[in-house]
Amino acid sequence: MPRGTAPSQDPDTAAIAASGLHVSRGRTTILRGLEFSIMPGRITGLIGPSGSGKTTLMRAIVGVQKISRGTLSVLGVIPTEVVNAADGGFASDAGMGSVMIVMVEPCRVGGGALGF
Repeated sequence: MPRGTAPSQDPDTAAIAASGLHVSRGRTTILRGLEFSIMPGRITGLIGPSGSGKTTLMRAIVGVQKISRGTLSVLGVIPTEVVNAADGGFASDAGMGSVMIVMVEPCRVGGGALGF
């Protein structure tokens, strides 16, 4: 995580929030204008047909998918500012226990055994 960047522990800050979120790959728009916020402690499902952008959204949330425009934050932090896709997996409970898919700090579990 870059110096000076810390996840918010304010219970009034959305665990995950998107505003006008657009993601494109080449000429194809995958996500168009998503608006949502998920507050800490909420259980939320992501359901949709094949090709609807579920995986693309999850990749954006963990910071490994480039966002075309709009904003996305996880515990008040912009995922792409703290994640380098080449660093492997990322996880943090950030004091928010209920947020299970929050990728904020690099983590290498069994790195030597896995060849990292």
